Amino acid sequence: MFTAIRAQSLPAIAPLVRRYCVPVVNIFDRKVKRLQRERAAKSDDVALYDYIKEEVGYRLSDRIFDVKRVFKNAVDLGAGRGYVTNHVLGETVEQLTAVDLSPTMLAQIKGTPGLDFRVREMDEEKFDFAADSLDLVVSSLSLHWINDLPACFRAVNRALRPDGVFIGAMFGGE
Repeated sequence: MFTAIRAQSLPAIAPLVRRYCVPVVNIFDRKVKRLQRERAAKSDDVALYDYIKEEVGYRLSDRIFDVKRVFKNAVDLGAGRGYVTNHVLGETVEQLTAVDLSPTMLAQIKGTPGLDFRVREMDEEKFDFAADSLDLVVSSLSLHWINDLPACFRAVNRALRPDGVFIGAMFGGE
């Protein structure tokens, strides 16, 4: 009888699960980053220093052509002034949403003729699209400003359909 009472009073022992977690260190203050991007977008010589971003954006958009399909819903994550969006053609992407932290930068996106594109002000760290809603996510030279890159990639992966494609470029080594 004592054994039966004891068994009922003890909590069930959960299996031991080890989780290795590195705490996220916020290296970049997102409010300051937004102010910096706004200031840069309003500068008179903003285009003077865009040649690298333009070149990488062009090359990244060219990679979209390598995938032989039409993408219904796409996102340009960290779009800036449209370094990728300004080179994407409507024959490869039906609808593109340019996402950036800076509304002033988003307002400077021109797009290409025939491309149905819209802009959405959003912090790249808070990537918030419905699960399985996107066919393509591209990101050009903006991911290195993300504090929690694995969480951002998880959010992108969740938003991509099972056959979705992510194409990105960021500064780094080989």
